[in-house]
Amino acid sequence: MASEFSDVSVLQRRERFLAGEVAADAALRDDILASWRRSADCGVRPDRFEVPQQPDLEGDGQLQRAAGPVFDHVAEDLPATNVALLLTNEQAEVLDRRVADRTILGHLDRVLLAPSFCYSEGAVGTNAIGTALEVHRPSVVFGGEHFAEVLTALACAAVPIEDPGTGRTLGVVNVTSEAKDASALMLPFVRRIAREINERLIDGTLVEQRILRERFLRAKRWAKGPLVSLGEDSIMTNRAAAEIVGPTDHALLSEWAERELRGDRRGSELSLSNGMSVIARLEPVTDGTEVVGALIRLHAAPPPDVIGGRARSSSGRHRQRFGWASLTDTERKIVDLIAEGLTNAEAGRRLFLSHHTVEYHLKSIYRKLEIRTRLQLAVLVMERATTLT
Repeated sequence: MASEFSDVSVLQRRERFLAGEVAADAALRDDILASWRRSADCGVRPDRFEVPQQPDLEGDGQLQRAAGPVFDHVAEDLPATNVALLLTNEQAEVLDRRVADRTILGHLDRVLLAPSFCYSEGAVGTNAIGTALEVHRPSVVFGGEHFAEVLTALACAAVPIEDPGTGRTLGVVNVTSEAKDASALMLPFVRRIAREINERLIDGTLVEQRILRERFLRAKRWAKGPLVSLGEDSIMTNRAAAEIVGPTDHALLSEWAERELRGDRRGSELSLSNGMSVIARLEPVTDGTEVVGALIRLHAAPPPDVIGGRARSSSGRHRQRFGWASLTDTERKIVDLIAEGLTNAEAGRRLFLSHHTVEYHLKSIYRKLEIRTRLQLAVLVMERATTLT
């Protein structure tokens, strides 16, 4: 058995802890006691169990792309085991779950340990996923060590996954079994899976980042004006570009670059959020034959033609900064799709944009409409439709 003490012993100590008694002794691990304290401070109650859900959870990012092939391989051996394999993002929201045993599957469904549900410590109390993210190191939680009573029939081990380029925690990989089937091999097993995912992150994303960075640094040395480097999950600018390109312009540049790379050219004059018009020139960055990003050089657009004594400007040059009139054509299309209930990824597929670009546009939409959530956006769309009819 994985624990050197009985669940009865731990449950008794949890009762003492909830009663305000100090529960630190040899039978209770320090990291579990510390997690109980954090759970209690967050207002978690052992006898009440509510698991938050994020229905619009995006699941095709850097971590899941690296973990997918590893999970596919490990899943082939799961029928011979009584464990479930899970992947979460850095918010402890479940991205992927692989399980072959019907008994453990039913148990996980009952406690909502399933895709789109959040197992952070602040939401459900002590558990390997949430605790690993809190302490930024591997965590093992057996049976009665869980803070929530409904989880005491489970045992789990989790290991954080870090971005090899930035060191930022991307999420965790976790294995879960029934507490009666817990094994000391759970942690070594999940460590091995985490190592394989890390290797794929290094071999994939890190190589692309290195190529992009080296190309950007070479171009930056000779650049005489604003220079932007765009990758799937990154953007770099030289000093000249940083002075004119704001956060909301990232989506504009990403969308334009995607059209250029597809050969769908609609002109190179762009209007930045500060009102400045620029001419953009794109240089693809490749790894062999695969495009991994792009360099974009920006130049000030020539003055507008003068017709009848008035300056002719592009449609976006004098666009309002807030309200419905401030939205671009692409942003209006995204508003309609999101209001229909589509996720970022689904809206992106409809518009031939990446979900990252849709996310950038959504942030711009929220800012312009002075809202913060998809629900508020849906309400605004309904109200607008009512006033227009």
